[in-house]
Amino acid sequence: MIVTAGAGAHGIFAQSLGGGGGDGGFSIAGSVTKKSSVNLSLGGFGDGGGDSNNVTVLSSTDIHTSGTQSHAIFAQSLGGGGGNGGFSIAGSLFSTDSQNPTIDASVGGFGGGGGSAGEVHVGSADEAVSGGLFTFGQGSYGIFAQSLGGGGGNGGFSVAGGVNKSPSVNFSIGGFGAGGGDGKLVTVNSDALISTLGDDAHGLFAQSLGGGGGNGGFSVAGSGSAPAGNVKARIGVDAAAGGDGAGGGVAVKSA
Repeated sequence: MIVTAGAGAHGIFAQSLGGGGGDGGFSIAGSVTKKSSVNLSLGGFGDGGGDSNNVTVLSSTDIHTSGTQSHAIFAQSLGGGGGNGGFSIAGSLFSTDSQNPTIDASVGGFGGGGGSAGEVHVGSADEAVSGGLFTFGQGSYGIFAQSLGGGGGNGGFSVAGGVNKSPSVNFSIGGFGAGGGDGKLVTVNSDALISTLGDDAHGLFAQSLGGGGGNGGFSVAGSGSAPAGNVKARIGVDAAAGGDGAGGGVAVKSA
Protein backbone atom coordinates (compact mmCIF):
# COMPACT_ATOMS: atom_id res chain seq x y z
CA MET A 1 0.00 0.00 0.00
CA ILE A 2 1.14 3.55 -0.81
CA VAL A 3 -0.14 6.45 1.33
CA THR A 4 0.75 10.17 0.93
CA ALA A 5 -0.57 13.18 2.85
CA GLY A 6 1.09 16.39 1.55
CA ALA A 7 0.19 18.73 -1.31
CA GLY A 8 1.61 17.59 -4.64
CA ALA A 9 2.46 14.19 -3.17
CA HIS A 10 1.62 11.64 -5.85
CA GLY A 11 1.37 7.97 -5.05
CA ILE A 12 3.38 6.99 -8.14
CA PHE A 13 5.25 9.62 -10.18
CA ALA A 14 6.80 8.41 -13.47
CA GLN A 15 8.12 10.97 -15.94
CA SER A 16 10.44 11.22 -18.94
CA LEU A 17 11.49 14.80 -19.62
CA GLY A 18 13.42 16.19 -22.58
CA GLY A 19 15.78 19.05 -21.87
CA GLY A 20 14.97 22.56 -23.04
CA GLY A 21 16.96 24.06 -25.90
CA GLY A 22 19.24 27.02 -25.22
CA ASP A 23 18.41 30.53 -26.38
CA GLY A 24 20.37 32.21 -29.16
CA GLY A 25 22.43 35.28 -28.31
CA PHE A 26 21.59 38.78 -29.50
CA SER A 27 23.61 40.58 -32.18
CA ILE A 28 24.28 44.29 -32.80
CA ALA A 29 26.20 45.77 -35.73
CA GLY A 30 26.65 49.52 -36.20
CA SER A 31 28.87 52.36 -37.30
CA VAL A 32 29.40 56.08 -36.70
CA THR A 33 31.25 57.35 -39.77
CA LYS A 34 31.31 59.79 -42.67
CA LYS A 35 32.38 57.02 -45.07
CA SER A 36 30.39 54.33 -46.84
CA SER A 37 29.40 51.57 -44.46
CA VAL A 38 27.86 48.11 -44.48
CA ASN A 39 26.44 46.75 -41.22
CA LEU A 40 25.23 43.15 -41.08
CA SER A 41 23.71 41.56 -37.98
CA LEU A 42 22.31 38.07 -37.39
CA GLY A 43 20.75 36.98 -34.11
CA GLY A 44 21.75 33.62 -32.70
CA PHE A 45 19.53 30.62 -33.40
CA GLY A 46 17.78 28.83 -30.53
CA ASP A 47 18.60 25.16 -30.08
CA GLY A 48 16.00 22.42 -30.37
CA GLY A 49 14.43 20.83 -27.30
CA GLY A 50 15.29 17.24 -26.48
CA ASP A 51 12.95 14.31 -27.11
CA SER A 52 11.57 12.39 -24.16
CA ASN A 53 11.28 8.60 -24.01
CA ASN A 54 8.48 6.15 -23.29
CA VAL A 55 6.93 5.80 -19.83
CA THR A 56 5.26 2.62 -18.54
CA VAL A 57 3.59 2.09 -15.15
CA LEU A 58 2.38 -1.27 -13.81
CA SER A 59 0.79 -1.33 -10.37
CA SER A 60 -1.39 -3.69 -8.35
CA THR A 61 -1.23 -2.01 -4.94
CA ASP A 62 -3.72 0.24 -3.15
CA ILE A 63 -2.84 3.94 -3.29
CA HIS A 64 -4.28 6.67 -1.00
CA THR A 65 -3.51 10.40 -1.37
CA SER A 66 -5.08 13.18 0.69
CA GLY A 67 -3.29 16.38 -0.39
CA THR A 68 -4.23 18.81 -3.17
CA GLN A 69 -2.83 18.11 -6.65
CA SER A 70 -1.85 14.61 -5.51
CA HIS A 71 -2.63 12.00 -8.14
CA ALA A 72 -2.64 8.32 -7.28
CA ILE A 73 -0.74 7.53 -10.51
CA PHE A 74 1.03 10.23 -12.52
CA ALA A 75 2.66 9.14 -15.80
CA GLN A 76 3.97 11.70 -18.27
CA SER A 77 6.34 12.01 -21.20
CA LEU A 78 7.21 15.64 -21.93
CA GLY A 79 9.33 16.92 -24.82
CA GLY A 80 11.69 19.81 -24.14
CA GLY A 81 10.81 23.31 -25.27
CA GLY A 82 12.83 24.88 -28.08
CA GLY A 83 15.10 27.83 -27.36
CA ASN A 84 14.24 31.34 -28.48
CA GLY A 85 16.14 33.13 -31.25
CA GLY A 86 18.20 36.19 -30.32
CA PHE A 87 17.27 39.68 -31.42
CA SER A 88 19.29 41.55 -34.02
CA ILE A 89 20.00 45.27 -34.61
CA ALA A 90 21.93 46.91 -37.45
CA GLY A 91 22.32 50.69 -37.77
CA SER A 92 24.44 53.64 -38.82
CA LEU A 93 24.69 57.27 -37.63
CA PHE A 94 25.87 60.62 -38.92
CA SER A 95 27.07 59.80 -42.40
CA THR A 96 27.24 63.38 -43.77
CA ASP A 97 28.75 62.72 -47.20
CA SER A 98 25.74 62.41 -49.52
CA GLN A 99 27.85 60.54 -52.09
CA ASN A 100 28.64 57.60 -49.76
CA PRO A 101 25.84 55.04 -49.36
CA THR A 102 25.10 52.99 -46.25
CA ILE A 103 23.62 49.51 -46.03
CA ASP A 104 22.10 48.14 -42.82
CA ALA A 105 20.84 44.53 -42.86
CA SER A 106 19.47 42.63 -39.87
CA VAL A 107 17.95 39.16 -39.39
CA GLY A 108 16.51 37.95 -36.10
CA GLY A 109 17.55 34.54 -34.86
CA PHE A 110 15.25 31.58 -35.54
CA GLY A 111 13.62 29.64 -32.71
CA GLY A 112 14.51 26.02 -32.02
CA GLY A 113 12.01 23.20 -32.57
CA GLY A 114 10.19 21.60 -29.65
CA GLY A 115 11.14 18.06 -28.72
CA SER A 116 8.77 15.15 -29.34
CA ALA A 117 7.27 13.25 -26.44
CA GLY A 118 7.39 9.49 -25.98
CA GLU A 119 4.55 7.01 -25.53
CA VAL A 120 2.83 6.65 -22.15
CA HIS A 121 1.36 3.33 -20.98
CA VAL A 122 -0.43 2.83 -17.67
CA GLY A 123 -0.92 -0.90 -17.56
CA SER A 124 -0.14 -3.06 -20.57
CA ALA A 125 -2.09 -5.10 -23.07
CA ASP A 126 -1.54 -8.20 -20.91
CA GLU A 127 -1.63 -6.67 -17.43
CA ALA A 128 -4.12 -4.09 -16.21
CA VAL A 129 -3.49 -1.72 -13.32
CA SER A 130 -5.41 -3.06 -10.31
CA GLY A 131 -6.00 -2.35 -6.63
CA GLY A 132 -7.76 0.66 -5.17
CA LEU A 133 -6.89 4.25 -6.15
CA PHE A 134 -8.32 6.74 -3.64
CA THR A 135 -7.74 10.50 -3.67
CA PHE A 136 -9.30 13.10 -1.39
CA GLY A 137 -7.72 16.42 -2.39
CA GLN A 138 -8.70 19.08 -4.91
CA GLY A 139 -7.33 18.44 -8.39
CA SER A 140 -6.16 14.95 -7.44
CA TYR A 141 -6.78 12.41 -10.19
CA GLY A 142 -6.92 8.66 -9.87
CA ILE A 143 -4.83 8.17 -13.03
CA PHE A 144 -3.12 10.96 -14.98
CA ALA A 145 -1.50 9.81 -18.24
CA GLN A 146 -0.13 12.37 -20.70
CA SER A 147 2.19 12.63 -23.70
CA LEU A 148 3.00 16.28 -24.39
CA GLY A 149 5.22 17.67 -27.14
CA GLY A 150 7.50 20.59 -26.33
CA GLY A 151 6.65 24.09 -27.48
CA GLY A 152 8.59 25.67 -30.33
CA GLY A 153 10.91 28.59 -29.64
CA ASN A 154 10.05 32.16 -30.60
CA GLY A 155 11.93 34.02 -33.32
CA GLY A 156 13.95 37.10 -32.35
CA PHE A 157 12.92 40.58 -33.39
CA SER A 158 14.96 42.55 -35.90
CA VAL A 159 15.66 46.29 -36.38
CA ALA A 160 17.60 47.91 -39.24
CA GLY A 161 17.88 51.67 -39.60
CA GLY A 162 19.99 54.77 -39.57
CA VAL A 163 20.12 58.52 -39.13
CA ASN A 164 22.22 59.89 -41.97
CA LYS A 165 22.33 62.18 -45.01
CA SER A 166 23.47 59.67 -47.59
CA PRO A 167 21.69 57.14 -49.81
CA SER A 168 20.79 54.13 -47.69
CA VAL A 169 19.28 50.65 -47.82
CA ASN A 170 17.70 49.17 -44.68
CA PHE A 171 16.70 45.50 -44.73
CA SER A 172 15.18 43.72 -41.75
CA ILE A 173 13.51 40.34 -41.27
CA GLY A 174 12.26 38.88 -38.00
CA GLY A 175 13.33 35.44 -36.90
CA PHE A 176 11.00 32.56 -37.70
CA GLY A 177 9.17 30.76 -34.92
CA ALA A 178 9.81 27.01 -34.70
CA GLY A 179 7.36 24.13 -34.78
CA GLY A 180 6.13 22.36 -31.68
CA GLY A 181 6.97 18.73 -30.96
CA ASP A 182 4.51 15.86 -31.41
CA GLY A 183 2.67 14.00 -28.68
CA LYS A 184 2.64 10.21 -28.96
CA LEU A 185 0.36 7.28 -28.13
CA VAL A 186 -1.24 7.12 -24.67
CA THR A 187 -2.84 3.89 -23.43
CA VAL A 188 -4.52 3.06 -20.13
CA ASN A 189 -5.64 -0.46 -19.15
CA SER A 190 -7.22 -0.40 -15.71
CA ASP A 191 -9.15 -2.82 -13.52
CA ALA A 192 -8.61 -0.61 -10.48
CA LEU A 193 -11.32 0.69 -8.20
CA ILE A 194 -10.99 4.49 -8.52
CA SER A 195 -12.51 6.97 -6.06
CA THR A 196 -11.90 10.76 -6.04
CA LEU A 197 -13.60 13.20 -3.67
CA GLY A 198 -12.04 16.62 -4.35
CA ASP A 199 -13.12 19.31 -6.79
CA ASP A 200 -11.70 19.03 -10.32
CA ALA A 201 -10.52 15.51 -9.53
CA HIS A 202 -10.96 13.22 -12.52
CA GLY A 203 -10.99 9.51 -11.97
CA LEU A 204 -8.99 8.85 -15.14
CA PHE A 205 -7.37 11.44 -17.41
CA ALA A 206 -5.54 10.41 -20.61
CA GLN A 207 -4.23 12.95 -23.15
CA SER A 208 -1.85 13.27 -26.08
CA LEU A 209 -1.10 16.86 -27.10
CA GLY A 210 1.29 18.43 -29.58
CA GLY A 211 3.34 21.42 -28.52
CA GLY A 212 2.43 24.91 -29.70
CA GLY A 213 4.51 26.61 -32.37
CA GLY A 214 6.71 29.58 -31.53
CA ASN A 215 5.85 33.13 -32.48
CA GLY A 216 7.62 34.87 -35.34
CA GLY A 217 9.72 37.92 -34.52
CA PHE A 218 8.62 41.40 -35.51
CA SER A 219 10.68 43.54 -37.85
CA VAL A 220 11.42 47.29 -38.16
CA ALA A 221 13.26 48.98 -41.03
CA GLY A 222 13.66 52.75 -41.37
CA SER A 223 15.93 55.77 -41.65
CA GLY A 224 15.77 59.47 -41.02
CA SER A 225 17.29 62.85 -41.94
CA ALA A 226 17.61 62.38 -45.71
CA PRO A 227 18.19 65.49 -47.84
CA ALA A 228 16.15 65.85 -51.01
CA GLY A 229 17.38 63.75 -53.90
CA ASN A 230 18.94 60.93 -51.88
CA VAL A 231 17.47 57.48 -52.32
CA LYS A 232 16.17 55.56 -49.31
CA ALA A 233 15.10 51.90 -49.58
CA ARG A 234 13.46 50.21 -46.60
CA ILE A 235 12.34 46.58 -46.46
CA GLY A 236 10.91 45.04 -43.31
CA VAL A 237 9.44 41.54 -43.09
CA ASP A 238 7.67 40.07 -40.05
CA ALA A 239 8.44 36.38 -39.70
CA ALA A 240 5.97 33.52 -39.71
CA ALA A 241 5.03 31.55 -36.62
CA GLY A 242 5.95 27.88 -36.27
CA GLY A 243 3.39 25.14 -36.78
CA ASP A 244 1.78 23.29 -33.89
CA GLY A 245 2.85 19.72 -33.15
CA ALA A 246 0.47 16.80 -33.72
CA GLY A 247 -1.16 14.84 -30.94
CA GLY A 248 -1.04 11.05 -30.88
CA GLY A 249 -3.70 8.43 -30.31
CA VAL A 250 -5.35 7.76 -26.96
CA ALA A 251 -6.79 4.37 -25.95
CA VAL A 252 -8.47 3.72 -22.58
CA LYS A 253 -9.82 0.43 -21.24
CA SER A 254 -11.39 0.47 -17.78
CA ALA A 255 -13.29 -2.38 -16.17
